[in-house]
Amino acid sequence: MKLLRLLPYRLQFAAVRRGDRRMSADPVGRVRAFFESISPDALGRIDEVYAADAWFKDPFNEVRGIEAIRRIFSHMFEQVDSPRFVVREDRADDRQAFLTWTSCSAANGCAEASR
Repeated sequence: MKLLRLLPYRLQFAAVRRGDRRMSADPVGRVRAFFESISPDALGRIDEVYAADAWFKDPFNEVRGIEAIRRIFSHMFEQVDSPRFVVREDRADDRQAFLTWTSCSAANGCAEASR
């Protein structure tokens, strides 16, 4: 039984840093695609989208580092039935990037996502 109900909210995080060896021509697009299709299996690849010292903040957590970020999303999949994210916007400069998204689940659907 999933105990936590995932409510619609917006999250922001610093995802990539200039000079990171994994940085591609479109690092923000890579991060966006990762979160729009996130699954428990994808958590093994989280280091492909986050720098080693990435900072993540949402209404419940504020952590630094890939393993801490991975634990947040692993816990989400344990507690929430069918979680997913609808990315609203992304922003980046030469030092950092962030996404704003709406979280959805089987409990709350994605009614807000269609607005």
